[in-house]
Amino acid sequence: APDDEFDSDYELDEGFVRLDTSSLPDDPEGLRRYRRRDSITPASTFGRSLRFAGVQVATNFATRPGFVTFPLPSMSGSAAVPSTLDIYVNDSLRATRQVEAGTFRIDEIPVVTGSGEVRIVTRDLLGREQVISENFYASNRLLRAGLRDYAVSAGTLRRNFGSESNDYADPFASLYYRWGLSDRVTPEIRLDSTDDAFSLGSGAVARAGRFG
Repeated sequence: APDDEFDSDYELDEGFVRLDTSSLPDDPEGLRRYRRRDSITPASTFGRSLRFAGVQVATNFATRPGFVTFPLPSMSGSAAVPSTLDIYVNDSLRATRQVEAGTFRIDEIPVVTGSGEVRIVTRDLLGREQVISENFYASNRLLRAGLRDYAVSAGTLRRNFGSESNDYADPFASLYYRWGLSDRVTPEIRLDSTDDAFSLGSGAVARAGRFG
């Protein structure tokens, strides 16, 4: 399009625009990330992310690949004699185990997020089968009971990201904190503060049956 048809509220820096410059040391044992220079605060259910320059200490579950943060379903049943137990999730076989006679409990059944059905089929030496089925709902917005997710940030807010390289404004501080109160409820709290404004809010994610 001709230059006279391009309308914008800002002008791009000539040559290039710097995006983020950060140092990201990780602490896999503590599931933490230490971030310096440019960073971003987590989004919450009632607030958007904020870009800033400064320091941040935050949870980083990605330092442990395969670490599951949301609660997984459990099921229990009983077998009259030693049996083979097959675990199906949405009609897909996920695991096979041997159980002794008596009651049994299967914890942390591997499922994907969303709703579905877990079905356990027990089969004894004579080929007799018993089927136990249960609906589930799993969400990565829920945290397992006792698990924490947080971010503590401080620095100066950044403006015009993507159009200017070094446009920083007011100093600010932010706290974001979620915790697994139980496998069904995950409360959260967020605090943001600058020289001119202060905000504090809380919320929760809850599971009710097959719904979230």
